[in-house]
Amino acid sequence: MGEKDTFLRMIIALALSILILIIFEHFFFKPSPPPQKTEEPSQPLLPSKGKEDLPQQFGEVVIETPLYRMVLSEYGGRLKSLTLKHYKDKVELHPLSKAIQGFIAKILGKKLDLSPPKPVELVSTQKLNELPLGLLLEQGLPYNEEIPWRFSKTFLEVNGKPEELKMTWEWEGLFIERTLKFYPDTYVIDAEIKLNREIPLYLSWIGRTDLKGSYYGFFGPVLIGPEGRLKIKPKKIGSEPLTFQDLNLFVFDQDYFASIIKAEEKGKILLGRINEAVIYGLFGGEKSQRHHFQIYLGPKDEKELEKLSPLAKKVIDYGTFGLIAIPILKFMQLTHRLTGNWGLDIILLALLIKLIFLWPTQKSYEAMKEMQKIAPELKMLQKKYGHDKERLQKEIMELYRRRRINPLSGCLPLLLQLPVFFALYRALLVSINLRHAPFVLWIRDLSSKDPTYITPILMGLSMILQQKLTPQQGDPAQQKLMLFMPIIFTLLFLNFPSGLVLYWLASNVFGIIHQLYVLRRGKNVDHRERG
Repeated sequence: MGEKDTFLRMIIALALSILILIIFEHFFFKPSPPPQKTEEPSQPLLPSKGKEDLPQQFGEVVIETPLYRMVLSEYGGRLKSLTLKHYKDKVELHPLSKAIQGFIAKILGKKLDLSPPKPVELVSTQKLNELPLGLLLEQGLPYNEEIPWRFSKTFLEVNGKPEELKMTWEWEGLFIERTLKFYPDTYVIDAEIKLNREIPLYLSWIGRTDLKGSYYGFFGPVLIGPEGRLKIKPKKIGSEPLTFQDLNLFVFDQDYFASIIKAEEKGKILLGRINEAVIYGLFGGEKSQRHHFQIYLGPKDEKELEKLSPLAKKVIDYGTFGLIAIPILKFMQLTHRLTGNWGLDIILLALLIKLIFLWPTQKSYEAMKEMQKIAPELKMLQKKYGHDKERLQKEIMELYRRRRINPLSGCLPLLLQLPVFFALYRALLVSINLRHAPFVLWIRDLSSKDPTYITPILMGLSMILQQKLTPQQGDPAQQKLMLFMPIIFTLLFLNFPSGLVLYWLASNVFGIIHQLYVLRRGKNVDHRERG
């Protein structure tokens, strides 16, 4: 077993580790679910199918704050639009990226989307009674959303101090007053609802679940209770509503953003489906004349979420490697104060990880050098016992024992760094700070792929250089296989987030520098020994 055999096993171990970790996280990692109970006898009037047209037009009110622009409809007092002023739906491509992506689109017979970036929109439905933040009351009450709500203002600007908007509705003896309080420095909205009857009331969020842009992207409900968080896969939600009790928060997750409803007391949630792409969630259920909710509509930013509730931070899901992803982000936030560039922070992270694993990496290089020294003895054993595989393996292991060599020590540094690799991958797909974070030149979004494919190609070239610095050992068939590994990894990384490719590339560069140092040091030692 030569050095190339060891490297081959290392690559196979890497590929298998990646596969195992993906399978484990996808199928076996389940957070503790909040308690589920049977439905109470009193049921709200569930949302109906969306209406194409209504015989009348409904007015609107616009709320402008430094953070967002909100539009409410007189139909049910529902939320028609919520655009975030500091976040765009995409980044504008660099001219080089436009040229390359345009060329690829032309070959594939497609048209490259060059429309300008727009503010992020959190309302994903359009039909009036599929809009979110409607009120749902128990059946039998004369609440009809086609009777317009009346607003105290048609335009409200929130700047410098909190402002309130009052909304009223009255029909056949039922009176409802809703007061919304907006703040200039937070995405939290206070909602107080008063009725002239003591009845259960639910506040709704309705949204599409077919908008995710990546494998780990998620659009759907997340329930947060005293026992933990539960992400509900949309495909598990049918026409018959699911009921959950004793919950603190109802979240509609939208990748890097979230719409959250928090009741004054623990509430009940009903989840159901309107159509194939749209689901609803009803939160509340307390019987009272006065109901108080807090609503959060914004980014999944820890500091902002804490303004709603410490529990709200649980909506940020770092997956299986959260224990590693969080310290990684803390380190990058610390270095970001000095660099101001998240790409440089990723490079510094790669350097830090290399320094942490410097000792096992050094031992790995030393083991590889020893493997090179015993290569002639290995070849002799292969010639002598090539016909007897069992005896050959026994003799090889005996040789390793005598020379105190661990043939698998080369795998250890890489395998130890795998959790960091996956943790950074999750951080890039979850952290709002890394979303649309630029590096240099054409890399304008570290959380998405490199549109020019330059960094994956550079990464592949760095792997080839690493191979060149490793003496050729093993049989010709294995050597040919290893020549394909940089190509395989380059193709694998083409659609990975550019921040992740940058990390791997920087790690390879630091590894090459270390290898050159070890080789030069080894030559000096050999020269002194000969002298």
